[in-house]
Amino acid sequence: MNIKRFEKLQREVHEVNVKNGWWETPPSIGDILAMMHCELSEAMEAYREGKNIDDVWYDCKQQDDECTEGYYTSIGGCQSCPYSKPEGIPVELADCVMRIMDIMEYVGFFISKELYDHLGENIIAAFKKGIMNCGFGSVITIFHSRLPQMHRDSTNSLKVLVKHNSVNFTLLIVLIDYFLQRNNLDLLDIIERKNEYNKTRGYKHGGKRV
Repeated sequence: MNIKRFEKLQREVHEVNVKNGWWETPPSIGDILAMMHCELSEAMEAYREGKNIDDVWYDCKQQDDECTEGYYTSIGGCQSCPYSKPEGIPVELADCVMRIMDIMEYVGFFISKELYDHLGENIIAAFKKGIMNCGFGSVITIFHSRLPQMHRDSTNSLKVLVKHNSVNFTLLIVLIDYFLQRNNLDLLDIIERKNEYNKTRGYKHGGKRV
């Protein structure tokens, strides 16, 4: 992974979330971790519905022949339109990483390239041994399993949460990144595209609580 690009996207993700009102009152640690669980569960729900792991599609409220932005008939179509929402298992996994990015930027923390590369080597070895070559439900369970430990190790301080769980957060990012890579998908490309869509969304996405 290009760590410099990750850091740039981390700043941009947080900037958009601040603009959209999500940090007017900082969320609780429980809410933050629960929303990460939600993103992973949404990926599992898409799998239950029969979606392929590498499927990404674009949802828009406008009909194709009513597109007022002119993207539908242009090169790239809805994929290039910031007003169409990217959907699919890869996007839900990327959403989980974006939530990690958001809290890390809030407390001023950046992942270490050395730690990322070290954990990455271990994940590659696990894939080669077949440890991660299990069903998709097992993969999602592995992702979920990183989060309860964070809640036990945290206090009410977001900064302490990130500091005490820097390895856990980084490991979850590495796991998702390498999983997507094995399905010929680029995590940072997905994050960049989803963040472009988030720029078009209203205050707290229409009044959501978290």
